[in-house]
Amino acid sequence: MRYKKNLGEVIDRNRKLWNREATEKVLAKIDLDEGGTMRMWERALAPGTCPDYRKMFDVFLQDFQRRELLRDDAMPTARPNIGDYGFGAYVGAEVIFGQGGAYAKPFLSSLKDVKTLRFDPENPWIRFLEESTRYFAEQAEGLCATSIIETADSLNFAENVFGSGIFLEIYDHPRELLELFDFAYELNVRLIELQRKYIRRFDGGYFDLHEEWLPGDCIWLSIDAWGNCGPQDFRKLGRHHLQKMVDHFGTGWLHMHNSHLHLLEEVVAVKGLVGIGILDDPKQVPCFEQLAAIQEVTGDIPLQINCRKEQLLALLEEGTLPRNVMYWIDSGVASVDEANAIMERVHQY
Repeated sequence: MRYKKNLGEVIDRNRKLWNREATEKVLAKIDLDEGGTMRMWERALAPGTCPDYRKMFDVFLQDFQRRELLRDDAMPTARPNIGDYGFGAYVGAEVIFGQGGAYAKPFLSSLKDVKTLRFDPENPWIRFLEESTRYFAEQAEGLCATSIIETADSLNFAENVFGSGIFLEIYDHPRELLELFDFAYELNVRLIELQRKYIRRFDGGYFDLHEEWLPGDCIWLSIDAWGNCGPQDFRKLGRHHLQKMVDHFGTGWLHMHNSHLHLLEEVVAVKGLVGIGILDDPKQVPCFEQLAAIQEVTGDIPLQINCRKEQLLALLEEGTLPRNVMYWIDSGVASVDEANAIMERVHQY
């Protein structure tokens, strides 16, 4: 593959990590320049680019060209996401585009309206998702990987279509809220299956939007909206539908933030997770600085966490870098040569 010269090695190392066959190893995903991956995603969603999926794909390709000789453990992966707050578009919400892509206007005013929601394959944004996924998959052939867009199930979806008032419904109308979660589950399954008509399995797994290779039919999942709730709320109303998604596809890889660590004990109770990715939020203690405490909770579940170049190199030198982790080095590396030199040390560890 043109933009991943060491493709076989990358898949092999990812396979072993996420299958828990290499708990004594470490992997690394390396950004060139500070926040390189995040900045790439932002450029793909910028006004004048999104939702023109041809221009969006070009943004990814321009970034991957710079990374062509990079030999880290990440896989350059493109996806036609229109914006993290645009998921309501797939059920008929009005959509506004601005910085950060699409924003779907919440349109449910009462949970009594849940029964009016339908999966409509003729919805223009569902047709857009199918058309853009087909285009990405065709254009990426032989160059890079493609992945499904972010899922948005349970409370993530509910906040998209209902607005911030949905958090009161956790206490006021929990039974009706679960009906909305049931619909969100069905919608997400249909959308994933739609995209995977065009995104082919590769060597027994799928590439993921956070640039891992994941085994089997594994899907990316998120509990972002649940981060505003307590563990008891997630245990009572959220964990079941998360488990249901994992059970349907066989395995799941969960995205969360370090401001959501109060939910970590509940998250690890979900069966079938191959890994957990925890992104650092501003004004929170970075995961790297509390990794020992995090791994006490996660046990042998492999992790992906952010770190700076200097942090990783210091603990590599000491021989104390925690293992069973893919480290996302998001700052401090300025060139491919420097990144590849770091990878030599990672492989030796």
